[in-house]
Amino acid sequence: MLGNFVKETTATTGTGTMTLSAVAGFARVSDQFAAGQLVSYAIEEGNNRETGLGKVAAGNTLERTVILSKLDGGAYSEYPATGISLSGSATVFITPDKGNLFNGFPGVIADLELYSSHNIVSGAPNRGLAPSLDEYITLQPFLLLGRMRVDALSAYCSAGAAATVRLGLYACGGDGYPDARIAQTADIDASSTGSKVGAITPVTIPPGWYYTAFASKGNAYPSFYAWATTQNRHYTPLGLTVRSVTKAIPGWTDLPAQITSPGTMGNANGDFAIALVGA
Repeated sequence: MLGNFVKETTATTGTGTMTLSAVAGFARVSDQFAAGQLVSYAIEEGNNRETGLGKVAAGNTLERTVILSKLDGGAYSEYPATGISLSGSATVFITPDKGNLFNGFPGVIADLELYSSHNIVSGAPNRGLAPSLDEYITLQPFLLLGRMRVDALSAYCSAGAAATVRLGLYACGGDGYPDARIAQTADIDASSTGSKVGAITPVTIPPGWYYTAFASKGNAYPSFYAWATTQNRHYTPLGLTVRSVTKAIPGWTDLPAQITSPGTMGNANGDFAIALVGA
């Protein structure tokens, strides 16, 4: 969500998506963020100001997804319906708003792994998801409190079956639902029990909300659950109840590059964890 030394200009007019241009001596948004990731931005044009959360898009563009505050014509407001109307000579920064700073997560332990608590058990009906999880993707939100370099995703198979699974990592959109895919593993053989680790293209993700993803395919259903109890792994309670999202992806070969509709909400029970493995 936050970046270092990022400053760009935009000749965009109006209140919509901005096309960004590089500024000598400063980093670009695209240097530190992938398409689909949310960033905390600020805009300055003359005496007008705006802060918000924006989604990075292709072609060096930045969507103004959620407007957090603005100073427009000397009038200050929070959560306005629209941002400031640009006239074509604005400067854009990646910087925190007072409402989106996170407490830092200490990254001093070399073998530290962060976990996303999933509220699903693969193959189990009556979880509020679907009669079976084959040909479905299930995504679970989690809060990352510190920047992390991730090069693999991992889950624990407690009962193997003749199936393959795939794990993924998704950005959280401005509406709170999963959005663009950040990374995915290759297919993982789930015919045996044990820890299943899938490499991804290494990516550095800033603090914020994300979704981990799980999908399976095959004629049988492996079980991926009880990591905390069987592997002595624990995850930090969020202090709130979160629900998984499931969406049909019949005949999948890759996890969707974009979750284009929210899907249905799952139950907030079960004991399933996907680990983010640090590089």
